Amino acid sequence: MLFLVIGDPTAAWVGTFYGKRRFSNGKSVEGIIAFIVVCTIVGFVFLYLSQNSNKPNFLKGEGFVLYNSLIFLIPAILVSAFTELYCGTYWNGLVDDNLLIPAVSALVLGFTAWLFLGVEPSTIFLNPTVLFLKMESIL
Repeated sequence: MLFLVIGDPTAAWVGTFYGKRRFSNGKSVEGIIAFIVVCTIVGFVFLYLSQNSNKPNFLKGEGFVLYNSLIFLIPAILVSAFTELYCGTYWNGLVDDNLLIPAVSALVLGFTAWLFLGVEPSTIFLNPTVLFLKMESIL
């Protein structure tokens, strides 16, 4: 949901005021880049704040699972950005991006956790604490 709530308006604002290179559907390269950058920052902040214990330095990766966070965030952010790009006009407005971005990013996060950490998707969506504990134990 945070990708949609923060990334979508940021992409629209940057695309409207600073967008110079446009796709055929009217969206801009600058807006998509803003979406990716903002969602990456929001994703790291969310993962950092949702950890159970206090971590000394989030930027250096001390005590914070930086590599594992990248494994989860990058695929979900890229798929969400492409969903934002293609959803509105390429699919003739049949599917709204406000519905699709949270669903697609959750599915990609779940699939990535299952693929790399072996955490069952039902556990991820029903008890996400298990995922965070598994991420911490890998370090």
